[in-house]
Amino acid sequence: MQRVQGFRPQEIKRDEVRAITTYIASFSSKARIQVVPKHPQELAMYNLGRELWYTRAGPRDMSCAVCHDQYAGQRVRLSPVRSPKQGLGNEWPAYRFEEDRLYTFEDRIDFCYESIGIPKPEFYSDVHIALATYILAEATKAGHSFEELPFFTR
Repeated sequence: MQRVQGFRPQEIKRDEVRAITTYIASFSSKARIQVVPKHPQELAMYNLGRELWYTRAGPRDMSCAVCHDQYAGQRVRLSPVRSPKQGLGNEWPAYRFEEDRLYTFEDRIDFCYESIGIPKPEFYSDVHIALATYILAEATKAGHSFEELPFFTR
């Protein structure tokens, strides 16, 4: 994207990304999630996402699966914990009351990373792409749809 389209990640403003993401997502309300990796690079991202999902790391020796698989269906503070098979990822972007702003799926992944003491990944990184690919592909297998916007969460 950088060579062909002149894309420069360092010049992208996160508020603009949130606005564009929300606009595009508004056309996906109630649409079935259809993330099915087929291309070798998509499969590589899916496999990396699965590895990241289950790899324990950081000072708390945590992984995504420790919370989202083991405690699926329960709550952390007031927020529901869901696994990919329960449709995790289908409610983003969402307006978070406690932060008084809109969050993208990347923002949510960053929040999880910081919550367990792992430095958050760079935006547009392979980590974000891989986790989103894995999570949404698993939600696709389970037959989930995107939530209707606007979605509000704590």
